[in-house]
Amino acid sequence: MTPEFPGARTPDREYTIDANGVGIAIHEWGAADAPPLMMAHGGFDFARTFDVFAPIFADAGWRVVSWDHRGHGDSGHTHLYSWEADLRDASVVFDHAAGRAAVPAIGHSKGGALCLNLADAERKLCEEALVSAGSIVEAANLLGITRHALKRRIIKHKIDWPRSKKPIVQVENTVQAVPTHTVVA
Repeated sequence: MTPEFPGARTPDREYTIDANGVGIAIHEWGAADAPPLMMAHGGFDFARTFDVFAPIFADAGWRVVSWDHRGHGDSGHTHLYSWEADLRDASVVFDHAAGRAAVPAIGHSKGGALCLNLADAERKLCEEALVSAGSIVEAANLLGITRHALKRRIIKHKIDWPRSKKPIVQVENTVQAVPTHTVVA
């Protein structure tokens, strides 16, 4: 199938893994032996949303690994859904992709909140996360804090992510460093 957007590229590999009885669809761009970079989509979305964005990182030497959350895209559907189930699924995907090694992650909206929660709960899986949110209000809502509290927590300097080993959050189209432990509510 020919991509409809300039620069879009279909994943190099697509397969399904089992996450606690639910089939989770995995999509990968880049060399299979490259270091993994996880990408998590937002709510009401699916991993192929990254068909334009992921190849940029793959061409820079990363193995981009994204997954369709349960009930999204090509992943299995269940009778019940919960935030905790999404976190368990994400943990299985991170473990599958990196073998329990800490890896960087990029998440949009709900996917960003998943990555931040995973970084807080299982730092050994996700040491740094980029959260892309439409506004400071959305970012604050995802983290369960006020926008003023989020602004106070942001360290005001730009960094070279993901090689910097510091998590960042994108707020109002500017990228700023934020220590994970001070961001996650």
